[in-house]
Amino acid sequence: MPESKRKLTSKPRRHWYNPALGAELPERAPAAQRGRARQRVERRRADRRLPHFDWTWVVIGFALVGVLGTAATLMLSAGNSAPSRTAIALSTPLQSDSMSAADPMAEATARPISMADLEGLNLKAWDGKRRLTILLMGLDKRPGERGTGFRTDTLIILSLDPATQRVGLLSLPRDLRVPIPNRPETLYPINSAYVLGELERPGYGARLTAETIQYNLGIPIDHYVVLSFEAVIGFIDAIGGITIDVPSEIVDNEYPDMAFGYDPLYIPAGRQVMDGALALKYARTRHQTDDFDRTRRQQQVILAVRQQVLRGDVLPRLILQAPALWNELSKGIITDLTFDQILSLAWYAKDIPLQSIQTATLDERYIRAVNVRGEVLLTIDRERIAELLVSVFGENYSR
Repeated sequence: MPESKRKLTSKPRRHWYNPALGAELPERAPAAQRGRARQRVERRRADRRLPHFDWTWVVIGFALVGVLGTAATLMLSAGNSAPSRTAIALSTPLQSDSMSAADPMAEATARPISMADLEGLNLKAWDGKRRLTILLMGLDKRPGERGTGFRTDTLIILSLDPATQRVGLLSLPRDLRVPIPNRPETLYPINSAYVLGELERPGYGARLTAETIQYNLGIPIDHYVVLSFEAVIGFIDAIGGITIDVPSEIVDNEYPDMAFGYDPLYIPAGRQVMDGALALKYARTRHQTDDFDRTRRQQQVILAVRQQVLRGDVLPRLILQAPALWNELSKGIITDLTFDQILSLAWYAKDIPLQSIQTATLDERYIRAVNVRGEVLLTIDRERIAELLVSVFGENYSR
């Protein structure tokens, strides 16, 4: 069976996959939650061959499905004959003469648009009979850097259960230490799985990351999506920005800029309208709090994007803008979802009520801080992790 079609499944021994370590983990140690941004800045300053750029890659689950789905919708309506069973590798943007538009924004605003404009299109919602789980990833890759061997800076599991009409979003801290399949001799940072896979063979990074999460949590991963920050910023700007209720003011005097320095960030508390760049900064900043709080803000951005997309005529307007939008955003998207799956999932996701979306972070309540040869490492608390997985995904999360 071709690797691209191989299912990422194996039989869990319990509710998670054994860590495959040769010895029991040592005693607990005090947790160290603060990030290592300063050390990372210093390391990158040492390499003057590359321009400095240190962004967090916010993965917008529903935004992704929305933009890919609207683009796919427009391609269908324009008579595009792209094969429906070919996995989409979006390192090269799609081109089509039939999709060209001189001024898509002018076309989108020339007249009132409603969902009735879409009635003539052959749109079918996903009718899956079993759970579908997608791993959403963002790469810590700076503009100008070549290749694909980069760490993931954002990891979110998105799982859809059609039986209960329930969607679960679980964020994983990037410094979590876990065993990686076929490398049981040590605990690796979970964000290193992508680069290890790419070093093993180009194109394997996303799959190895999915296999690693499946191996440790016991939840089968069906597909993966990798986003760049350009795709996220571009999409949020295309929908007119998002509205975020900021619970407390953010003051980050060490927010990094692109030139080995700092770009002090201030966001007041309260209701704020953010463009793509500010939304990314809001989800990225962590000097004031910790990585767990950062993952919660990422999910807040995801839900704000969903809310904005479903407002009024935003979705129909996206469809009219899709040719230019697709060609721009597809440069920063890699996924093994097929054309048909993207289209059907987009149409299905728009009808999911907000109260059916469960969000959580694998935070300090489900993490063990252990001391391994004098180094404090954060790893999964396997006595409690099932409690979290059930609360987010439901009893049948492992199918």
